[in-house]
Amino acid sequence: MKIYIGCPIQGFSATDWQKHWDKLEKLKGELRKRGHEILDFKSTREKHAPPGTVFIWDHEQCMECDAMIAIALGPSTGMGMEIAMCLMKPSPAFVFGTAPQETEVSRMVTECNLPGFVFERYEKFENIPDMFEKLYKNRISSNL
Repeated sequence: MKIYIGCPIQGFSATDWQKHWDKLEKLKGELRKRGHEILDFKSTREKHAPPGTVFIWDHEQCMECDAMIAIALGPSTGMGMEIAMCLMKPSPAFVFGTAPQETEVSRMVTECNLPGFVFERYEKFENIPDMFEKLYKNRISSNL
């Protein structure tokens, strides 16, 4: 399955962004071990994507993915747009929205009731792959 991972990119110090990046790379590695293809960011650990490239890149990734993991590490209009793109494309993706227990998340995300969207908070970042696969399997089972 092709998975796009979305999260806020702006608003973090360089040090905090690098810590988040390292955790995201571990998440991607774990999902790859489980046989998933991961669609990558335009940004890197060291720098953000050049101006004028993010929307086109992210839109293409959202149109290509089968599923999205949207990790609300902080406020993000862009991630909200990505969620909407994934859910409203001709063949909607399954979208798993998640956040740390203590993070405030917009009710536009936590109260989203569109088909194919599930929001559930995590206690440990390392639990995200298991949570995602369980919720995805539940979705598939309920659609049979």
